[in-house]
Amino acid sequence: MNEEFSKEILDALFCCDEDGRLIAPEAYDVEYKVNFNIDVEIFKTMNGLANNRGGYILFGVEPTDRELKGLTDSKINYYKTNMDSESTRGRILTSCQPNLEYKHYLHKIGDKRFIILFIPESKNKPHIFATSYSNDIKPGDIFYRYNDSVKKIQYAELSAIIENKRKCEQEKWMKFLGEIAKIGLDNALVIDAKNGKLITADNYENGIVLDESVLSKFKLIKEGHFDEISGDPTLKIIGTLALKTDTGKYELTSNVTAIMNPNKTHPYRAVDIFNKLIEDAVTTKDGKLLSDGKITYHRVVFFIKNNHLNEGIENVFIQEAIHQTTYSSLVYSKVKEGFENMTLAEIETLRLIIPNK
Repeated sequence: MNEEFSKEILDALFCCDEDGRLIAPEAYDVEYKVNFNIDVEIFKTMNGLANNRGGYILFGVEPTDRELKGLTDSKINYYKTNMDSESTRGRILTSCQPNLEYKHYLHKIGDKRFIILFIPESKNKPHIFATSYSNDIKPGDIFYRYNDSVKKIQYAELSAIIENKRKCEQEKWMKFLGEIAKIGLDNALVIDAKNGKLITADNYENGIVLDESVLSKFKLIKEGHFDEISGDPTLKIIGTLALKTDTGKYELTSNVTAIMNPNKTHPYRAVDIFNKLIEDAVTTKDGKLLSDGKITYHRVVFFIKNNHLNEGIENVFIQEAIHQTTYSSLVYSKVKEGFENMTLAEIETLRLIIPNK
């Protein structure tokens, strides 16, 4: 299962009150729709989310009172038949330029089924409509998610996107050139990933041509996204790169799990951290106990993800075979410290920030 649809994320998205209605209202990163249709309204919402911080569209939820309606068999069949079809993918991808990225998931709660669309925050925003769909949507239109609605982007948000794009580009160049300066111009090689050349300062025209079989390995590494920090030109490989005979792909192998006992190093699930905070009588910034408020362990999940405590082996251990994520004592200490520096009301209203992709 993709990280975007992990059990923790799904539990947070579908956290309900005692009446079985979703607790969280629509927000800048979440939209509810009672029915599932692949139409221009969906394209507009996807455009707005991608141009802001990204987010989720939950189909099968009544927006007004957040009742979990679920979707009919005909809607589920429509989804299964059409969502991954070449025609539908083409309509979604070409609705805007640059193309929109998205992932989808079919979720079941009891006998009810829901469709979830995840749209990551785009690294290539702003996305611009390339086609006229109606009097409201014309080529060149840009939409943006404002609180709980999608509207045509205003000057302030568009200006911020353009300025951020310029700064990111400048930072990448400065970091890249800084690394070359440290290495020394005569000792530096630039990888032309497109054409498979290593370009040197004194031999720019010819470079060093890589064999096609070697180039394919570079591409596999690139596609694996081992570089976890966006824009970081350094490729860090921990473990051994080996060919897996069952997939025919090069993948990292490592002895990390063999030397680690997660029961000792990462003993806490998110719900365990929450229960321990209650047991330890942790008090908030305004002197209240967590048990005094209407707080569930989902606030712990939000805090962990918002503060990137779900990254790095020192913080988190993921057992994919049993779909379980556990955390270290360091994470517990950071959550405890964070909650002690927040008021009870701030914890109760803590929201999930969609991670950048």
